[in-house]
Amino acid sequence: MIVFYDNPNILSLPYTLDGIQRYFDFVPGKNEIHPEVWKAISACNKERLDNHYSQFLRVFNPMLERVPPSAENELPLEIEVGKENFAFHDLTVQQALDLVQNTMAIDELHAYKDAENSQKRPRKVVLNTIDSRIAEISELDKKIKEAQ
Repeated sequence: MIVFYDNPNILSLPYTLDGIQRYFDFVPGKNEIHPEVWKAISACNKERLDNHYSQFLRVFNPMLERVPPSAENELPLEIEVGKENFAFHDLTVQQALDLVQNTMAIDELHAYKDAENSQKRPRKVVLNTIDSRIAEISELDKKIKEAQ
């Protein structure tokens, strides 16, 4: 899962996992974090997250259960921010571009593309960046296979 940290300073939050006290350092921008670690951080810092850090930390989990589009839910890919859900298209263009540029899994890129295409007015720059990233990763995969 991915957590965006919108602050220029590093933030260290404590958590306990498997009975061991640890710290996770959030750096400005995109932070990749295991869902179990995020649950532990949320449990240890619930009050601080609810009252203060939620202003700076935004959780994006592309692996949330994808619900097929229906009349009630037309968004197959959701972002969890506090207690609200946002679709991929609710990211700003720059946030979407940053996310795409830092994604190495072609399946995730296709999910982002499907989510963007499901909108009435998909953003062409985001779609073009996704296509470019898919081509770039495919080319890298091809070179790796040739080298083996």
